[in-house]
Amino acid sequence: MIKDPSGFNHLWKIENLEKLDSDYYDSREFTAAGYKWKMQLYPKGIDSGTGSHLSLYLVLADFASLTPPKIYADYSLVLSNELGTNGVSYQENHWFSASSRESGSANFIPLRFCVEPAYKYLVKDCLFFRAAVTIRGIPSTL
Repeated sequence: MIKDPSGFNHLWKIENLEKLDSDYYDSREFTAAGYKWKMQLYPKGIDSGTGSHLSLYLVLADFASLTPPKIYADYSLVLSNELGTNGVSYQENHWFSASSRESGSANFIPLRFCVEPAYKYLVKDCLFFRAAVTIRGIPSTL
């Protein structure tokens, strides 16, 4: 049984992008469809995006207490531009579980696009990310 199939949006503000020195950062946890989630940002990239791209993932935060043992979700990760409209978007669907608790893009956006004024993503030294999550199902074998 799906706890709450409705979608949810979470906004995350990142300040001082060029001064971030950790490998990754987590957003605060948020609840969508009865489950706890967070966004995970790799400001210098990870895997195929290392050194060239900003990497962004959606992470199921409470995977240990997941009932049923996996859930199917549609989600999008968005970097908004200066005008507040959707700028860069990554959309996916994924079976989230204890063994597969994150999904996203190693090549979300080239790093240079984040800081070049012409692209208008950096607003007063801040970036704005949004996650939208909708639970679509559970395994039919349960």
